[in-house]
Amino acid sequence: MVILLSGFFNLLSFNSGLDLEGNNCFYFLLFIIDSFFVISYFSNHFKWYYNSNNIMEDLSIYLKSTYYIDYDTPSVSKVCKEIVASHPDEKARAIFYFVRDSIPYTPYSLFYLPEHYPASRTLEKGEGFCVQKAVLFAALARGNGIPARLVFADIKNYAIPQKLFEMMKTNVFAFHGYNELYIDDRWIKVTPTFDRGMCQRLNLKPVEFDGHNPATFHSHDLDGNLHIEYIKDHGHFADLPFETVLNGFRSAYAEDMINRWIESSLQTEKEW
Repeated sequence: MVILLSGFFNLLSFNSGLDLEGNNCFYFLLFIIDSFFVISYFSNHFKWYYNSNNIMEDLSIYLKSTYYIDYDTPSVSKVCKEIVASHPDEKARAIFYFVRDSIPYTPYSLFYLPEHYPASRTLEKGEGFCVQKAVLFAALARGNGIPARLVFADIKNYAIPQKLFEMMKTNVFAFHGYNELYIDDRWIKVTPTFDRGMCQRLNLKPVEFDGHNPATFHSHDLDGNLHIEYIKDHGHFADLPFETVLNGFRSAYAEDMINRWIESSLQTEKEW
């Protein structure tokens, strides 16, 4: 197959990776005038992936299985297929509601070792806090050919339950974890953290996702009271930056709070 390109360009690199559906492909990184483009070869078709700045980016790193985003493990692979079986045209939306509601949110979850974060472990436990749920969400998305990455931010929760506040001694949640999906040729933020049951108990407005538009925490609860405020962005990552997140926790919270968090996560009764 011969492709003719008009204009001036320099061939910068040639590599292989995955396309948006997770299939093997070859791509070239070219410099044309002042923009970068990627030509992806798959089934005799060429695909061009643009970001919001008209710069082509290699999405293959957001489709890989890793130690944490382990969608190639049998348990996660099985759920990947089951979730979207009846929603082949709404994969992202189906995955969102599975993670949001089938994996209840709990702040009382072990957090201080790498083995506390793989998607397969969170799936097995059937619950998790924001970072763990975000890792699982990324795994299920990638396993279905949807580029996904992790995003972190510090947030203030003005509706924090009293028991949780007594443990934390603050309403600031450092390194809150959520996601970005590459949908409709753009990155959108998605937050599958708080399950519907928890929202109903605490009178919160649940985050809804239509599969195409950003879905992040609401600023106010159902009564119009302040709920969530995003106060610091920590950027996005192709994989869980475990040491960065753990150091972020330790920098934001006193050592006695970290110890209380560990003690609470080890308790059998975690109702809050």
